[in-house]
Amino acid sequence: MNLATHEGSFIAEYRVDPGGFKVLAELLQHDLSKSTRHAMNAMGCNKSKPITSESRLAATLLMLAGGRQIEAMRTHGLAQSTVYSYFHEVIKAINKHRSLAVKLSQRSCQSA
Repeated sequence: MNLATHEGSFIAEYRVDPGGFKVLAELLQHDLSKSTRHAMNAMGCNKSKPITSESRLAATLLMLAGGRQIEAMRTHGLAQSTVYSYFHEVIKAINKHRSLAVKLSQRSCQSA
Protein backbone atom coordinates (compact mmCIF):
# COMPACT_ATOMS: atom_id res chain seq x y z
CA MET A 1 0.00 0.00 0.00
CA ASN A 2 2.90 2.33 0.70
CA LEU A 3 4.23 1.74 -2.81
CA ALA A 4 0.81 2.49 -4.35
CA THR A 5 0.64 5.72 -2.35
CA HIS A 6 4.18 6.67 -3.40
CA GLU A 7 3.49 5.88 -7.07
CA GLY A 8 0.14 7.70 -7.01
CA SER A 9 -1.78 4.55 -7.97
CA PHE A 10 -3.61 3.98 -4.67
CA ILE A 11 -7.01 5.23 -5.88
CA ALA A 12 -6.76 3.28 -9.15
CA GLU A 13 -5.87 0.05 -7.33
CA TYR A 14 -8.19 0.27 -4.30
CA ARG A 15 -10.91 2.68 -5.55
CA VAL A 16 -10.59 4.81 -2.41
CA ASP A 17 -8.14 7.52 -1.42
CA PRO A 18 -5.63 6.79 1.37
CA GLY A 19 -7.56 8.96 3.85
CA GLY A 20 -10.81 7.15 3.11
CA PHE A 21 -9.03 3.83 3.42
CA LYS A 22 -7.77 4.82 6.86
CA VAL A 23 -11.27 5.81 8.00
CA LEU A 24 -12.73 2.54 6.66
CA ALA A 25 -9.98 0.52 8.35
CA GLU A 26 -10.68 2.24 11.67
CA LEU A 27 -14.42 1.61 11.35
CA LEU A 28 -13.83 -2.10 10.70
CA GLN A 29 -10.91 -2.59 13.11
CA HIS A 30 -12.98 -4.27 15.83
CA ASP A 31 -14.61 -6.77 13.47
CA LEU A 32 -11.36 -7.48 11.63
CA SER A 33 -9.18 -8.07 14.67
CA LYS A 34 -6.62 -10.79 14.09
CA SER A 35 -7.80 -14.32 14.68
CA THR A 36 -5.27 -16.59 16.32
CA ARG A 37 -5.69 -19.34 13.76
CA HIS A 38 -5.13 -17.09 10.74
CA ALA A 39 -2.27 -15.28 12.44
CA MET A 40 -0.48 -18.54 13.15
CA ASN A 41 -1.02 -19.77 9.59
CA ALA A 42 0.28 -16.50 8.17
CA MET A 43 3.45 -16.66 10.25
CA GLY A 44 4.44 -20.08 8.92
CA CYS A 45 8.02 -21.27 9.00
CA ASN A 46 9.59 -17.98 7.96
CA LYS A 47 8.65 -16.20 11.20
CA SER A 48 6.71 -13.51 9.35
CA LYS A 49 4.20 -11.31 11.14
CA PRO A 50 0.45 -11.99 11.12
CA ILE A 51 -1.59 -10.50 8.27
CA THR A 52 -2.99 -7.19 9.50
CA SER A 53 -6.61 -6.13 9.24
CA GLU A 54 -5.44 -3.32 6.92
CA SER A 55 -3.90 -5.87 4.54
CA ARG A 56 -7.08 -7.96 4.60
CA LEU A 57 -9.15 -4.86 3.83
CA ALA A 58 -6.77 -3.77 1.07
CA ALA A 59 -6.78 -7.22 -0.55
CA THR A 60 -10.58 -7.20 -0.51
CA LEU A 61 -10.79 -3.72 -2.02
CA LEU A 62 -8.28 -4.75 -4.66
CA MET A 63 -10.51 -7.67 -5.67
CA LEU A 64 -13.69 -5.57 -5.52
CA ALA A 65 -11.97 -3.12 -7.88
CA GLY A 66 -11.51 -5.91 -10.42
CA GLY A 67 -8.12 -7.18 -9.32
CA ARG A 68 -7.37 -10.87 -9.65
CA GLN A 69 -6.86 -13.26 -6.76
CA ILE A 70 -3.19 -13.64 -7.70
CA GLU A 71 -2.68 -9.88 -7.33
CA ALA A 72 -4.09 -9.96 -3.80
CA MET A 73 -1.85 -12.93 -3.02
CA ARG A 74 1.32 -11.28 -4.32
CA THR A 75 0.65 -7.77 -3.07
CA HIS A 76 -0.41 -8.70 0.45
CA GLY A 77 1.44 -11.96 1.05
CA LEU A 78 -1.66 -14.11 1.27
CA ALA A 79 -1.97 -17.79 0.53
CA GLN A 80 -4.53 -18.77 -2.08
CA SER A 81 -6.66 -20.53 0.52
CA THR A 82 -6.91 -17.40 2.67
CA VAL A 83 -7.68 -14.82 -0.01
CA TYR A 84 -11.35 -15.75 -0.23
CA SER A 85 -11.73 -16.38 3.49
CA TYR A 86 -10.42 -12.86 4.19
CA PHE A 87 -12.59 -11.49 1.38
CA HIS A 88 -15.71 -12.92 3.01
CA GLU A 89 -14.57 -11.78 6.47
CA VAL A 90 -14.18 -8.19 5.28
CA ILE A 91 -17.50 -8.18 3.40
CA LYS A 92 -19.28 -9.47 6.52
CA ALA A 93 -17.66 -6.72 8.60
CA ILE A 94 -18.74 -4.05 6.09
CA ASN A 95 -22.30 -5.39 5.99
CA LYS A 96 -22.42 -5.54 9.78
CA HIS A 97 -21.34 -1.94 10.34
CA ARG A 98 -24.38 0.34 10.68
CA SER A 99 -22.69 3.51 9.44
CA LEU A 100 -21.77 1.73 6.18
CA ALA A 101 -25.29 0.54 5.46
CA VAL A 102 -26.64 1.43 2.04
CA LYS A 103 -29.85 3.40 2.45
CA LEU A 104 -32.30 3.54 -0.41
CA SER A 105 -34.98 6.17 -0.56
CA GLN A 106 -38.50 5.32 -1.66
CA ARG A 107 -37.90 7.42 -4.75
CA SER A 108 -34.80 5.44 -5.82
CA CYS A 109 -36.68 2.16 -5.39
CA GLN A 110 -39.50 3.37 -7.65
CA SER A 111 -37.15 4.34 -10.45
CA ALA A 112 -35.58 0.88 -10.57
